[in-house]
Parts: sequence; C-alpha cells; structure tokens
Amino acid sequence: MHRQPSAVPPGPLKTPRDVSQEINLGVAQDLKKSWGGRFPSWQEFKTANKSGRVRTNKNVGIKAIHFKGIPRGFWLLFGIMTPCGMFAAPIVCIILASFGVWAWWTIILGLCASWFLYKVSLEGAADAIRHGAEANEALYQALVPSGAFMFSPESPSPQPQTSNADLIGALGELMERYPTALLDAARLPAPKQKLKTVIKEVWRQEPKLRGVLTQAYLHLSQFQDGIGDAILDCKITAEMSPAEMSGPKGENFRQWIALSKVSMAEMEILVQEWEQFERSNRRPAPSGTSP
Repeated sequence: MHRQPSAVPPGPLKTPRDVSQEINLGVAQDLKKSWGGRFPSWQEFKTANKSGRVRTNKNVGIKAIHFKGIPRGFWLLFGIMTPCGMFAAPIVCIILASFGVWAWWTIILGLCASWFLYKVSLEGAADAIRHGAEANEALYQALVPSGAFMFSPESPSPQPQTSNADLIGALGELMERYPTALLDAARLPAPKQKLKTVIKEVWRQEPKLRGVLTQAYLHLSQFQDGIGDAILDCKITAEMSPAEMSGPKGENFRQWIALSKVSMAEMEILVQEWEQFERSNRRPAPSGTSP
C-alpha cells in the first residue's frame, strides 16, 4: 500500500491506474522519444526552463505540490490556501444562506469561486514543481518519469514559412503561450511588417476569422526590439515580498512596466492603422463593378 512520501520519492508517482495516469505516462514516453529514447538530464531541463521551453503537466503538479523540494511559498499558497478556499467557499455560502444572512442564489457565487480557486491551484502547482525541479535535482529526477514536463532538445529556430496560415498559426501560438508578456520582436515568425500584410490578406479571405485577426494585429505591439531572451511579464511570483520588488528579483517586473509604455504607444498606432484598413475594405463596390 502506497504511503504519502515525507521526502522526495525515488521514482515516478504511484497512483491507481486510470485515464489520467495513462495520459501522464504518454507524456513521459513522448519526452523520451524527443530526446532519443532517454529522459533529459537536470542540466538540460534547467537550460530549457530558462529559455521558456518547458511545459508543465498540471495534473502531476497538483499531486506533487506537497513533495519535499517544492518552494515553501508555492506550497503554502497553492498547496494549502487555495485548496482550502476551494472547499470553504461553497460551504460558507450554504451556511450563511441557511441562516438568512445571504440569499440562496449566492451559493452559485460560492461554486464559481470554488472553480476559480481550483484553476488557480492547478496553475500554481504547475509553476511550483517547475521552480522546485529547477532548484532540486532529486525532485526533477522523481517527477520527470511521471510525465511532469515536456520540452524539446533545443529551442526551435524560425523556419521559412510557406503560407499565410503557417505565419498566423505561429503568431497565435505565441499569443496563447505569452498572453501578457512583452517579448523581443525576433521571436516573431516573420518581420512585423510582413505579419501586418499577412493578417490583412487573411482578413479579406476569411470573414469568420476577422475578430481573431484583429486581436492578432493589435497584439504585435507586445513584441519590441531590444528585449533579447527575457520574457517580461506582469506576474509576480508567490515567494516575492513587497520589499523584494525593489531588488534584483523585481527587475523583470520593473522592465515590463517601463516597456509597457512603448508597447501601449505602438498599440494606439496599430488601432488607428486597423480602423483605417477596415474602413477602406468595407466600402461598397462601385456600381457596375465586381467586388
């Protein structure tokens, strides 16, 4: 019978065989295949993590949040506080509603709050095992066979694009992966001016995608020259105290604040460009001519 480990386990997570476990083991097998039949080393993981190439399995994260080696701040916030809040929110609403303090419909708010905290717990647990594995080799070696991480051997270099669909798809992946981050313009799949032209062409060809393409055009302001390999985001780690914000740990956030002004200025220009483009392409065709 499996016991809850008090230290870092020596091997993959042991859980009853179910669909979730099959998926996790499938991730582990895919990782081995991408690395030539072996699991990547701890140093290779750290290199990939620093370049932002590591994807984390949330299901494994929520199970491993209490393992030794998990940063204490992450464990306390996402292993204790948010899970407790997830269960407490609907119960509190039910109790208060039964005593007439709140209306019965507030139970729905409690359930929504519980679902939100569940999602926060999943995201936080994924970050927790990723940060913990980067700092603790034993934790990494315990988690990687369980399908906790997925990353390629090296950062994929930009490939020549053969179609507008490929360019739009590559830009969409960046938008999905870094929705609030500021990145170097070199990360774009093509020069920014080329992407502007492609987005406008696809907008004319695919009316059903126009809303998404508008967002993609404006999102180009999130890519600026001179950022380099950094990923500047507004997120603050759970371990960072207010006092640390003014120190080295807060440098990323401070750079994001500074460059956000440049990004917002470009956003205003892109909005004007797009409004002018839409006006010029929605004019009715002259009489006697084909559209």
